[in-house]
Amino acid sequence: MAAALLDASLVAMLAIVTITDLRSRIVPDCVLAAAVLIALPICAFGGPESLPARLLAATGAGGFLLAAAIARPEGMGFGDVKIAAVL
Repeated sequence: MAAALLDASLVAMLAIVTITDLRSRIVPDCVLAAAVLIALPICAFGGPESLPARLLAATGAGGFLLAAAIARPEGMGFGDVKIAAVL
């Protein structure tokens, strides 16, 4: 049940972000923040033992893409970095 809720919230977030990005080339922070505020409690109640690993994975994914965005800023924006961290 928790996995289905998490999947649904992330699919909704990606749909909103995709439409907004295609229209205005901006990834809205409020949508990403809402996704985090929904996902953290779901992960905490659904499987609290997996929460540290998930946070570490988010930090790693965000950090990896942050390095890529800094190295070549014309290729990727910071919205991509934030999306990777949220996913």
